[in-house]
Amino acid sequence: MNSIAAWTDSYFSGTLNNTLTAVKSGATYLYTLEIDNADSAKRYLQLFDAAATGDVTLGTTTPSYVIGLASAAMKSVSFCIPMKFELGLVYAMTTGDTNSTNVSAAGTLSVGYR
Repeated sequence: MNSIAAWTDSYFSGTLNNTLTAVKSGATYLYTLEIDNADSAKRYLQLFDAAATGDVTLGTTTPSYVIGLASAAMKSVSFCIPMKFELGLVYAMTTGDTNSTNVSAAGTLSVGYR
């Protein structure tokens, strides 16, 4: 077990697409992300500082952080100093860095947070 896993909560989604999904409501510290882009083109994981999915309009609300993923690739991201989301953490995967267009093939997402 790695040292981060011992003191963080974990979240997993096997259907990463443009459906807005909340990991946690309330102050959230993001430590790690493991993202699998199953699509045959570049895709973007949009992260929002929001208490609930209803607080975000995908394609209109500016994301707090965006991670681009190459086609059919995995990416691991670790934050030495965790990224803080004041209101909560909401995410979606899209075809552009700020749009709302759905992906062709759903990917997976693992999150380490507190």
